[in-house]
Amino acid sequence: MRTTKKLNWLKDKEREFRKTGKLDISGEMLENLSFIGSRPTMKTLDLSFTSIKSLEGLPPQPKLEYLILDGSTIECFKNGFSISNISKISIRNTPVSKIPNYKISLLLICDKNLRIIDDRIIPSKLRFSDYL
Repeated sequence: MRTTKKLNWLKDKEREFRKTGKLDISGEMLENLSFIGSRPTMKTLDLSFTSIKSLEGLPPQPKLEYLILDGSTIECFKNGFSISNISKISIRNTPVSKIPNYKISLLLICDKNLRIIDDRIIPSKLRFSDYL
């Protein structure tokens, strides 16, 4: 019965994803993100209030624009290259957001496109690619 419940949960998420381009798996207990696979049409990934510790297992997401991690247990940006194309991230109330200068780490990972962190526009003087 537990397997059936899991399959139904995933089917519902897949159905919504196909309509909107947003994969919302907020609030789920997750060990890693490998089950997501590579999704060339994914624009938004909502991992808020999940139990993930890192982005480990997440394949690169070439069209991902917005990543939501609010309230999750993310502790580090291990495997950060998988989100290197995002332009917006929300990472409020997480263990990693309490680390001094975590925004600089995000800029190093996602510098080309990252424009907004936690609903705040990043000044162009802080983006490294503007100096290259």
